[in-house]
Amino acid sequence: MIIETILDTTATSVTAGTIVSTGSRPVGKGIVTVEVSGTGGNAPDVDITGKLVYPVVDPVRNLLPYSTDPWDSPGLSEGDMYGYYWTAGNNLCTASFSSIEMPGADTNPFGGTSCIELSAMDNLPAQGWSRFYSRTNDQIAGFILNNDTLSPTSPRVWKEDYWTIFSMYIKKPPSLGTSSCMMYNYDPTNETDVHRAEFEFLGGGTVPTVQTTTTGTYASVISVGNDWYRLTTATSGLVDSDTQAGDMIANYIYQGDADAGGYVDTTLTRMWLYGLQLEQKPIGSLNASAATFYQEVAGSKRVPEDDTVIDWPVIQSFTNIAANTTEGSEIDIYPTMSCTVGDNTGNRRIVVKIAYPDALAKK
Repeated sequence: MIIETILDTTATSVTAGTIVSTGSRPVGKGIVTVEVSGTGGNAPDVDITGKLVYPVVDPVRNLLPYSTDPWDSPGLSEGDMYGYYWTAGNNLCTASFSSIEMPGADTNPFGGTSCIELSAMDNLPAQGWSRFYSRTNDQIAGFILNNDTLSPTSPRVWKEDYWTIFSMYIKKPPSLGTSSCMMYNYDPTNETDVHRAEFEFLGGGTVPTVQTTTTGTYASVISVGNDWYRLTTATSGLVDSDTQAGDMIANYIYQGDADAGGYVDTTLTRMWLYGLQLEQKPIGSLNASAATFYQEVAGSKRVPEDDTVIDWPVIQSFTNIAANTTEGSEIDIYPTMSCTVGDNTGNRRIVVKIAYPDALAKK
């Protein structure tokens, strides 16, 4: 959790202080506190504002559908793992994945209370992993032919001179946590072309580490606070393989790993996920193999919003704050934030702090 002081003043009235994160819309939840020290004069007022400035179209970076909650993918239901956009159906890789409300005070990387749980809570075959994965564009196009309520997704195909970057946030649950997991950038057209990274919670701990990767694929782990970690699996171009430019991309998430050709038993284990993202960036560009700030896709495809609104809407107001007290409230965290102090005729000291998850920090 990051705690940032955005204002510390004794002025009668002032507007100052910002925090800046990537993007242009509310990006998560946080806590604001206002501390007033001293007596004299009127009880001051403090307004917390979020800046909405949309000078350009927010570009589509995340190519995955239903990225925040794949369980919303049409076709999925309790007992039916064969969705139109995401699926977990396979005779050797049975799995259950669903959106859950996290227990107790746990939150996802952006301060919300829900996440995705992938579990193998039923007995698996001797050589079986639990997994779920994204449908390819051509599979989805086939479903659309027979179901006019469905809509296309962003194009997801292999490109010769581009990095293909798959990322997600992961947390090991406090009980029945899996010991390892895998992420695939997969070419189903050429089934031997599995571009994979394996991650392991060493020693039964809560910190994932990169275990191994396939040729031409690189992996990283970044802590974002509260035992959440962002895992990235990036594949360079076509990796000198049978993959051809224009082949479809499918992204897989597995419990367990394939290290040394063996199978790790994942029966009766689970893991928590959030914020799946697939993006592609030209090889040689700045930070080309790194995942960018997470971009939510609530439906089949990200639709850019070409807004021109410029405003400072008030998110939270504190009025007539008593002397030598501290008040606080949960608020929406905007990319840019500020606060305004008014009616502080006694020039009391006012300190405004905002606490927000590490994952919201500017990347």
